[in-house]
Amino acid sequence: MNYKLTITKIDAPLSDAAKEILSEHGDNFDAALGDFTVEPGDDGLYGSIVIIAKNVAKGDMAMLVGDIESMYGGIDYYASSSSDGKQWWSTDLEDDE
Repeated sequence: MNYKLTITKIDAPLSDAAKEILSEHGDNFDAALGDFTVEPGDDGLYGSIVIIAKNVAKGDMAMLVGDIESMYGGIDYYASSSSDGKQWWSTDLEDDE
């Protein structure tokens, strides 16, 4: 499954946080193959960070959220999933199903 994580509140400049998240987690999610992207939205200072991870399990995304929360304190986010990477559906990462 493909997942999109949109972080709407994080206690750090967005462009710096995006670089750090990519640096910390890129190898685990095959960023070199294009399967993991982390980009700040808007102007890089305000707005959001969008993370897309391809071909991963829901549990992996839940652990990623936990790691990001450990790095930056509380964050606000919403998650969505897609089987084809084109059409995204809201997803609860904490739900076991």
